[in-house]
Amino acid sequence: MTNTPLSNDDAFSRIVQIQVETAQLLRDMGNRLDRLIEISERQAETASRNADTVSRFVSVIGEQARTVSDITRSVREAIDASRAAAHAAEATAVLAQSNQVAIRDLIEELRLARGQS
Repeated sequence: MTNTPLSNDDAFSRIVQIQVETAQLLRDMGNRLDRLIEISERQAETASRNADTVSRFVSVIGEQARTVSDITRSVREAIDASRAAAHAAEATAVLAQSNQVAIRDLIEELRLARGQS
């Protein structure tokens, strides 16, 4: 296969063909670039929505953590109140028993005092 020189018409035709092919490649590249820009814009919008969603999720988790903390504090306070009530009930029971013994003793003293008069 030998290279034969091209005639001016053949060379011109070849140049025109290369220009047409190059123009088509540039149009295709432009179309692909436009498509990439559209995809990038949609991805940016999706990323923004995802960031908003994550932010709201973190806010909800933070609120739940505060609620759990409040509930835990309330439970501790309820336990402390129950302990205090139990101690008060014990003290009341001891006092009631002491009063019962005192009343029995007074009744006995009254009985004895009536019997002596």
